[in-house]
Amino acid sequence: MAKRRSKQDVGAKQAAVPFDYSKAEWSNIEEPIRAIGKSLPNDVRELLVENARDYRAGITMQPQAKERRDWQRILRLCEHLHQVVSVMAEEEVKFFNIYGELKEAKRFRRWVDNSLRGVLQIKLLAKDRIKVERDPPARVLFQDNVLYIWTYLGGQLRFARHPKTGRPQGPLIRFFQAATIPVMGASAPSLESVPNIIRRRKKFSTLEAYMEAYHLMPA
Repeated sequence: MAKRRSKQDVGAKQAAVPFDYSKAEWSNIEEPIRAIGKSLPNDVRELLVENARDYRAGITMQPQAKERRDWQRILRLCEHLHQVVSVMAEEEVKFFNIYGELKEAKRFRRWVDNSLRGVLQIKLLAKDRIKVERDPPARVLFQDNVLYIWTYLGGQLRFARHPKTGRPQGPLIRFFQAATIPVMGASAPSLESVPNIIRRRKKFSTLEAYMEAYHLMPA
């Protein structure tokens, strides 16, 4: 008799399936594109899915606030340990030199240097993990990429407002929501937040401005 799978096992299997838009979701994405007289090529479909998967991977990889604080604490401890050990090692080497034990002094210094290499590796790892937090958040990258795809297809970064309700509307608004809500779920920006996201994208329309805004310009 086959063993009945638990709900947890089923959920784990479903979670392992790579994200893709459903047939209905693709239809919602295509509708505003057709409204501006364009089509959705297969390569752009693949790009939308790739960006969606990058977003989902990114939100799991970017350090949370507590994790970032832990890495900052590790960095401070490594720096303090490196400083204290270095000072104490110098004093120990002086002691050996006073008694003419030059070989022992060299051996001890070599042992300390080798030990501190491990501390240095942890220090570099901590710096690397902290730096991830400086990168644009996964949600920002995903949203900007969706807007980039819209302009790549020939759309304009503009929208209208309903004459009575004042709610944002238009093909771009419909495209943005159709592409982001299935991916972000409850974390997707509200309708009233979309205009601000569009304005942000227009402000950082050049790569240089975008990289400078997020401190990604090379030193």
